[in-house]
Amino acid sequence: MIEVRTTDDPAEVLGEAGAFLLSRPVEHNVILSILHSRISHPEAGRYWWLLDHGSVAGVAMHTPFSFSATATPMSPELVRALVAATDPPVPGFIGEAATAAAYAGAWAQRHRVPVVPTDGERLFRLDGAREVGRAPGSLRPAAPGDRSLLVAWLDGFGADTGHAPEDSDVVIDRYLDEHSVWLWIDEGPVAMARVAP
Repeated sequence: MIEVRTTDDPAEVLGEAGAFLLSRPVEHNVILSILHSRISHPEAGRYWWLLDHGSVAGVAMHTPFSFSATATPMSPELVRALVAATDPPVPGFIGEAATAAAYAGAWAQRHRVPVVPTDGERLFRLDGAREVGRAPGSLRPAAPGDRSLLVAWLDGFGADTGHAPEDSDVVIDRYLDEHSVWLWIDEGPVAMARVAP
């Protein structure tokens, strides 16, 4: 028996589905990271967790509302239940290929509308590393004085990829407050990286 539960509270999702999400932290890293971010920095959203015979078997979220919804990998049966519970409609859906295809098919059938794939993203796993020569420069934490550069880089990334945050100033301020963004310096900043939970 499949049951879909919903909330607007990300902490409730972690409380109810945290063990499930942590059971496969790499596969669920996007959802885990967003949940932690929404708890620390609240933003409107809708969250679902799906139970199959009483056990959590999937999680989905839609936050912010201007972005696509995203979900953990789940069976077609769970996806159909999620589509039935997704009201009002979401502007798009992100998930691993089989889940996204099942969602698109169920959505198109339920609402009698066409769906179109827009992006194909991948999650890569590093199975081994080899030593390479050291790049010139050094790593340092970003500082408030780097803010304008970081905002410009984030805006540039968004323009190049089509995945711009709603407000890059707010995002960079959050990263600086969290001390989660770093710069590679080689006669000035040349790259940035961020550590997420």
